[in-house]
Amino acid sequence: RPPPQLFCCCSCSRPMPESRRRRPAAAALLFIGAGCFGGVALLPGREGPSAMAVPLRRVLVTGGNKGIGLALCKQLCRDQGFHVLLGSRDAGRGEEAIGSILKEAPQCDGRIELLRIDTSEDASVATAAENVAAKFGTDPAPLYGVVNNAGVGFGL
Repeated sequence: RPPPQLFCCCSCSRPMPESRRRRPAAAALLFIGAGCFGGVALLPGREGPSAMAVPLRRVLVTGGNKGIGLALCKQLCRDQGFHVLLGSRDAGRGEEAIGSILKEAPQCDGRIELLRIDTSEDASVATAAENVAAKFGTDPAPLYGVVNNAGVGFGL
C-alpha cells in the first residue's frame, strides 16, 4: 500500500513541501484545518488535486460564551461565514452569548449554535464529540477546526 499523500489545503492542491513533511505533527494529522488556517489534509493512497477534500467551514470554539471566545465566535460567524459551535459549560450563558451575537449580527441566524462542553470533564468532552458526530456525521470530518479557548480555574 502506498504511503499517504500530504497536500496543502490553501486551495492550491499542490503536494506539501518536503520541509513541512518532516514535522512530526504533520504526519499524524488526519484532517485539521485548511485554507486560511494553514492546516493540512492527509489523504491515504490518493494523488493529485482531485483527492483534495473541500475545506469544511464548521468550527467549535470552547469557552465561547464570553471574552475572547465570544469575540471569536462573532467574527468567525459574522465576518468569515463559518458555522460556529459555541462551546460553553453553562447552557444559559451559552444561549445568552448566542442571543447577543444574533442581536448584533442577525445574518448569523442558523449558523451559530450551542454545544454544551466542559473541557475539564472527560465525560462532557466525550458526550460533546458524540453529539457532533450524531448531528453532522463523521465522513468527512465534521469540524474544520477547534479553538481551545476554555479556561481552567484552580480556585485560587
